[in-house]
Amino acid sequence: MPKIDIERKHGKESIEDVKVDVQSLADKLSARFNLKCRWSGNNLEFKRRGANGRIEVDTKRVRLVMNLSILLAPIKGEIEKRTNMYMDEYFEK
Repeated sequence: MPKIDIERKHGKESIEDVKVDVQSLADKLSARFNLKCRWSGNNLEFKRRGANGRIEVDTKRVRLVMNLSILLAPIKGEIEKRTNMYMDEYFEK
């Protein structure tokens, strides 16, 4: 199964502050990729037909892990490119 794994530093004081940014990112990704999202502790889990994953939040970083189905494998590069662009809007490289 193809996988996308992107990590960024966040520089926020608290996890709650980071979760606000992650929720904004999730809202943007949801609109673009039609994702369903829900929080589970400090992880935002998401899924849609053909993809699932999570955004993990800790005191220093944000990590997005997405598993793609074989059907989405041919467009993995485009999904990864757009997801990196969205991550860059909210978090440091």
